[in-house]
Amino acid sequence: MKKNIAIISEYNPFHNGHIYQIQEIKKIYPNATITAIMSGNFVQRGEPAILNKYERCKNAIYSGVDLVLQIPTIYSLQSAENFALGPYNILEELNVIDMLSFGVETEDFEKLFEIAKFQYENKEKLEKVIIDYMNRGNSYPKAFELATKKLFNEEVDVFQSNNILALEYIKSKLKNNSSIELLPIKRKGSSYLSEDYKKDLQPSATAIRKMVNQNKFELVNRFVPESTATSLKNVHYNYDYYDIIKYHFLLQKPEFATITGYEKGLDDMLIKNLKSSNNFEEFIENSKSKRFKEGRIKRFILNSLLNIRKDFVDEAISTRPKFVNVLGFNENGKEILKKIVENSHVSLIVNKKDFNLEDELSKKLFQLEERATTLYNIISGETKSEYEYFPIVRK
Repeated sequence: MKKNIAIISEYNPFHNGHIYQIQEIKKIYPNATITAIMSGNFVQRGEPAILNKYERCKNAIYSGVDLVLQIPTIYSLQSAENFALGPYNILEELNVIDMLSFGVETEDFEKLFEIAKFQYENKEKLEKVIIDYMNRGNSYPKAFELATKKLFNEEVDVFQSNNILALEYIKSKLKNNSSIELLPIKRKGSSYLSEDYKKDLQPSATAIRKMVNQNKFELVNRFVPESTATSLKNVHYNYDYYDIIKYHFLLQKPEFATITGYEKGLDDMLIKNLKSSNNFEEFIENSKSKRFKEGRIKRFILNSLLNIRKDFVDEAISTRPKFVNVLGFNENGKEILKKIVENSHVSLIVNKKDFNLEDELSKKLFQLEERATTLYNIISGETKSEYEYFPIVRK
């Protein structure tokens, strides 16, 4: 029986490391179809994507992915737990996914599963120890790592970026009591956050974006498929939205305490640094600390710009999804979409003009996608509204 294997992704941009993952899946399951659920125009690092969601979808569809769905913006701008759980809940509700594949930076998957199960079963105990470590000035992720190491009886050395997400995918499976199987693939090349591209390894997406910024396209071409290379040559990835941030924080002065990711003192610190910094890079450098990591600060800024409140996130994560945006598909993907229609209650939003769900949460989630596309356009210089895009179809 043909397996439909899902990947929770960002493809920012789609590169040869992603092709490697698909090839490894196909080695194990040659007839498998691949469904990617991918971040929209903003990614989990708290940044606008280097290419818009449809361009990144096109690169994936032309490189071996059969169907691309969108991770709702409300999840793509959250920390690891909700970034994993939100898309997993959607995959679960589709009722057609057999397996979830993801990259890991360890060959000891059993140990990862053991640690994830421990974290899931000891959440309350961990939270108490996490608070203690945070009171000592540690960020939440560092406190979580230290708490796990303290309470787990064995030596733990798995807290690299991809492994952290892997732990959350495993916990998402446990929370859902899910029948979706897990297919970890050992990551090849530089680590997720590495900016190093001098080694003869597949560089991270972070490093590739750095190459694009430095106009090193001969180097870029070595590490991305032709479709991505063509897309990147047409982009001016120098997105500067510092003035928008200053206007929002200094003039609009929203209720920062209601925004997801808020912690007492974070808004005062950011406002102080906005007044004394000359540009976005300097502002972030002045703001990040042992307590507030760069990614968290950037996510909070975008969550605030888009008015993503904590109660909105809590409602979305605790409610089963009623729709998902379809970004693109090939002939195999078309068959997967037919199976979703037959087996699931999730509405497939292909033409945005046909959105007709009446419940308030779905309306709010769709309106958020409109706002996110508008903000992305202001930052990137693109002009198409959410309603003017249509899925990428590869015959």
